[in-house]
Amino acid sequence: EANTCPHAFNFTVTFTLSQSTSVTYRLEAGVISGGGIITLPAAVTTTLEAGSHTLVYTLDFDSTLEGYVQFHITEPEDVLSNQVEFKLVCP
Repeated sequence: EANTCPHAFNFTVTFTLSQSTSVTYRLEAGVISGGGIITLPAAVTTTLEAGSHTLVYTLDFDSTLEGYVQFHITEPEDVLSNQVEFKLVCP
C-alpha cells in the first residue's frame, strides 16, 4: 500500500526455463476498486536460454486505486502466476 501520488509500483517476476526456447509473455492487471485505467506494456515474444529469468515491470498511477497484477506466459506453454494485489490511496 502506498499513500503518495503519483506513485510507481514495481513488480518483479522470475521464471525458469528448462531449455532454450521462444517464449511469449505479458503482464496482466485489473481494477478491484477505485478509478483509473491500468496501462500495460505489450506482450513480448523472444528466444531465451535455459535458466532463471527476472523481469521488472513498473506501473505508474496518479489516483486512488486498488488492483491486481499477474504474469502470464502464453507460449510455449500456458502458465499463469498468482495474482498480487496492490493499493494506492491518494491524499
